[in-house]
Amino acid sequence: METSTSPADSDTAAQTDDLRRLVPRNPAWLRGVIVVACCAALAAAWFVPPWLNPHLVDGFSSGSSAAGSTAMPNTPFVLTQVGVPAGQSPVTILGMNDVAGARAQAVWVTHSTEAGDAVLAAWNSVSPQICSDSGECTQPPGTYLPPDAPSMMAALQAADPGIGAAQVPQRLAGGDQLWVLWEITDCGAAYSTEGSWGTDPLLRARLRGPLGNTVVQKGSWLLGPYDFGVDWLQDAHSCPA
Repeated sequence: METSTSPADSDTAAQTDDLRRLVPRNPAWLRGVIVVACCAALAAAWFVPPWLNPHLVDGFSSGSSAAGSTAMPNTPFVLTQVGVPAGQSPVTILGMNDVAGARAQAVWVTHSTEAGDAVLAAWNSVSPQICSDSGECTQPPGTYLPPDAPSMMAALQAADPGIGAAQVPQRLAGGDQLWVLWEITDCGAAYSTEGSWGTDPLLRARLRGPLGNTVVQKGSWLLGPYDFGVDWLQDAHSCPA
């Protein structure tokens, strides 16, 4: 018995063939190219700084003012500064994590030697010193000592308005200086021992990622409030009782 095909069935089969021809073919070699391109894009996103993978480079800048730490006598405040390595690609820094025994109360960036000198001048103006020939220094009677971090920052910014404009989030690149105002909370909780330059594994900087996310990373050149030991903070009466 012969099976007859209606005109409607023939039209449906023809339409199906037409639709099949419209679907793009995906040969194996094309799939391979797509996989390789995706892998290359992921590699670029991880290894190409700073737009896709912001990170801090190792090392610190050379020079006598590459790094320093100073305590304000009779207050729990310590100011640290480090010179950003010349090989550092521009990144956006959001702040510094606290460490055991100290809080990072303010972070800012200076982009020139003159701006850095102005910060130090502001710090010294807030806590002037009278030094004898023997090298012993004391604060003049009646010197105003900021009682808390907001008061300290207000005093510094009054002496150097540029500090406020330089606070994070801020661009950080090679040749800049990174400043952190630390408030000492417990000298006994300090992780680093005296003389252990830059070895505190808790020092972390917060950077802005490609999607606005926060990337937290250690920098070998970062400087904490205890990296020069605890004795000098005790001598400055910067350790809370």
